[in-house]
Amino acid sequence: MRLLADGIWQLDGFPPHAINAFLVDDVLFDCRTRWAARQILRELDGRDISLLALTHAHPDHWGAAPAICAERGLPVACHGADADIVAGMIRGPQQGWMFRAAGVVWEGGCCAGVQRLSEGDAVADFRVVHAPGHTRGHVIYFRERDRVAVIGDLFNTMAMWTRRQRLSEPPAHVSVDPRENRESILKLLELRPSLVLPGHGPPLTDMTLLEQFAATVSQRL
Repeated sequence: MRLLADGIWQLDGFPPHAINAFLVDDVLFDCRTRWAARQILRELDGRDISLLALTHAHPDHWGAAPAICAERGLPVACHGADADIVAGMIRGPQQGWMFRAAGVVWEGGCCAGVQRLSEGDAVADFRVVHAPGHTRGHVIYFRERDRVAVIGDLFNTMAMWTRRQRLSEPPAHVSVDPRENRESILKLLELRPSLVLPGHGPPLTDMTLLEQFAATVSQRL
């Protein structure tokens, strides 16, 4: 794991920053695909973890959840609009054959007793901010005292193929409502974060880049 700030760790992954998971104090945020479960469990060995909190129910962010939660006896939490997917009660929206195939390969079952979050709920020191568009139940986890934001797939900070650092919207074909996701990006800007922890790409500390990106996004609304 890589220490980002006091009590904030980015878990290892390969390629680096391709699919992220973060440990903040005793809360694990997202957990990559089913194939990452063993590595994540090794990294968490000896650490007290109280909860696995998901930003959204796409299989590259929760696929390892069943194995991790079973091994560590962890509860899992996500927004109510995505909870039935994680619980295995319904299938998530399947945008294109590549996304459907990824679900088959990356999901590792389902989770029992999913905690259903809503706007304004507290997850440890973080506030749940509903930020739909990528999925119906996509959320930002925001901590007021140091303005840390865990943003899932609200936007990427790295080009996935070239690995060049840049801010970009998630591809339209994997979002249920790209326009709504743009509105959620502007909602993040209003929070005035100081550290942004994305699902794909390195952490963002230069908020000037966020302001410039948000200005471009607002022109597409």
